[in-house]
Amino acid sequence: MVNVTTKVVSGVYTVAEANDLVTPVVFDSPHSGIEFPADFQSSVAPSLLTSVADLYVDELYADAVNRGAAFLKAHFPRVYVDANRPLSDLDESLLSGTDRDIKDAKLKGARGIGLIWTLAPDQSPIYDAPLTESQMRRRVDRYWVPYQAMLDALLAARRNAFGAVWHVNCHSMPGAGTKLMGDFGNPRPDIIIGTRDGTTCSPEFETLIAEHFSGKGFDTRVNELFKGADIVRRCGDPANGRHSVQIEINKSLYMDEQNFDRLDSFQEFRDDVIAPLMDAVCAYATEQCPGCLPDDIETAV
Repeated sequence: MVNVTTKVVSGVYTVAEANDLVTPVVFDSPHSGIEFPADFQSSVAPSLLTSVADLYVDELYADAVNRGAAFLKAHFPRVYVDANRPLSDLDESLLSGTDRDIKDAKLKGARGIGLIWTLAPDQSPIYDAPLTESQMRRRVDRYWVPYQAMLDALLAARRNAFGAVWHVNCHSMPGAGTKLMGDFGNPRPDIIIGTRDGTTCSPEFETLIAEHFSGKGFDTRVNELFKGADIVRRCGDPANGRHSVQIEINKSLYMDEQNFDRLDSFQEFRDDVIAPLMDAVCAYATEQCPGCLPDDIETAV
């Protein structure tokens, strides 16, 4: 059993990693959080907002740490502040009066699903009035920034120790398309691998993950619909030894999307599909740089 250190920053994140760096792999789950901060106020039904969380994804991948990898998960909800969006991706409708110059509205923010979400899945407004600049900066400073800083530290520690790092950004998606994504009602594949058209990792790493799922019989697509959002864009730099992949798992494979319960087959899916994926990723990454780990490298936690 691997000796593990776990750090919890209340309401923000939990990070776990082996006390000794044994493999250059990091897994993170930025959208599994459902702990709404006290200052969040909305007339939208909580169940509607919870439906966009990547429920139980953190449980699927939590055992990565026992394989020597690091695992980071967010506690805060993506609708409150989205860890997988850049700071510039803000909906202008959030800004009141003179605050309108704080950010440029673009990317997903213009559709209501940017850094701070403005629309619920049914396209109803989340807020009755614009947020102030101080309210938005508090969300960024207290939640978004610490999450990014810890993810960066985990990646840097392994990149420095091994000369390279392999990162899996863990997500789930509704079984059918949504209004917010513009594919309403369309059935989605089982798995979507996102590498921003091959720019965030080596071709071999992309193929390893895609073939794992397709070999298990899942309808697996690469760079379709979800090509990879801001975290893999920011963290992936294969020319400099940083390989980052986004994985979207169809929620219908492991949970009931109506009542939010885990399926009876949840543990089987975790043990038969996700566990061997983590084994394969860690083995592959470790094989890429054998014998290159110094004795005095410190972990990030």
